[in-house]
Amino acid sequence: MSDRTKRWAVTENLRRVRLFFVSYAPLWIMVAFRSLPSHLTLSLSGHVAWGSVVFVILGVYGFIDGYRLISGAGKLGSHHAWFASVSDQGAAVGGYLATYLLPFLGLSPAKLGDWLAYAAYILVAMVLFVRTDLGLVNPTLYLYGWRVVSGIAANPDTLGKLIPANDSTPVVIICRDPANLGNGVDVVSLAGCLVTKKEITTNGGK
Repeated sequence: MSDRTKRWAVTENLRRVRLFFVSYAPLWIMVAFRSLPSHLTLSLSGHVAWGSVVFVILGVYGFIDGYRLISGAGKLGSHHAWFASVSDQGAAVGGYLATYLLPFLGLSPAKLGDWLAYAAYILVAMVLFVRTDLGLVNPTLYLYGWRVVSGIAANPDTLGKLIPANDSTPVVIICRDPANLGNGVDVVSLAGCLVTKKEITTNGGK
């Protein structure tokens, strides 16, 4: 493996780590509210809920970084592609929400052991996210109006019918409207996924 390839692989893995933390942005905001003390008032004096402050910072940063990742990908070089057998992963996102909420909403970090348990859970989840296709289940991207789907690269024949490419391995696609993917779209690579730059709508408009 060349040095350039190694650097590219490291960069892609770092982007996947960023996407992982982006996926947890809504949860951090929920945990911030969950961590508020029962006696908290709107007064600027008195107890400071530092746990809530930490999670608010994580949540806000996650939302900002998600926007930066997707908007930054739109500035990269692209190629035109068509996709067949597109399947939405909305159901998987719902299951992911239910799963990743449970370890956090039932426990507010109050002591060192709680924080260490949070850190261990996040570390394990991050490794799984980076090494698998969990990019398919990113609730934060849905909040921004993006859809995450899987599809197979294809090419149109002379009659316009889509023929799956030789490599029929499904790829993860971050798009606005999955219905547009069969019309051909400009896509860029992002952390093992493809992000659409400009989608041609089903009625032929831009």
